Amino acid sequence: MADTLTTQTAGEAGPPGRASRPEFTAVGVAYVVFQSLTVSLRRAPSWDEAVYLSQIWRGGPALPFATSRARGITLLVAPVSWPSGSVTASRVFLMVAAGALLATAFAIWAPLIGGRAAVVAAAFFGGWWVTAYYGSAVMPNLWSALLGVAVVGATLRSLSQQRWPAWAAATSLAMALVRPLDAGVLLAALALAATIVRPLPGRVLLWPAAGVALVRWRDP
Repeated sequence: MADTLTTQTAGEAGPPGRASRPEFTAVGVAYVVFQSLTVSLRRAPSWDEAVYLSQIWRGGPALPFATSRARGITLLVAPVSWPSGSVTASRVFLMVAAGALLATAFAIWAPLIGGRAAVVAAAFFGGWWVTAYYGSAVMPNLWSALLGVAVVGATLRSLSQQRWPAWAAATSLAMALVRPLDAGVLLAALALAATIVRPLPGRVLLWPAAGVALVRWRDP
């Protein structure tokens, strides 16, 4: 995914100081290495992580799933966690996936602010201990933040390109599945921008709204 989007951004006109795909890839890889050096992948799951993981682990009851939670992060780790039941395997998967998402989310901004500025922003975002900690955590915090970065970048690009690509719609929906409250706030901000600044294509607001509505489903 990161390779596809960064290839697209590298081929589009943008502000001076563009960066190539390898530079975004290098930031993503550096973020993965930074996580592996600063945070233990064998740490025991927190209570919140246990709640998410218990929804897919076999051989045990699922912990109560509060209405404030969403199943996006559970679905994300399910292909790894469900067959193995390993917390460490889930953390390794999330660590690598977070590196790819970091590179992708900021590559979207390259045509808007310049590639080098986007690379520096990605490195700055990924260089904090708290960012490293949540990269391998079975929690929606980091994913909501990075998907939000991607959604806003895609929205701004859609204003100049007069199109809303399929990958941008998927990103909006993914954010709503991971953190519906955050997606709702972002949806409100985009709607406000549409009324104050300039009209946004209706489909820009449709996908986050659909995701927020979808995650209203809860266990009986």
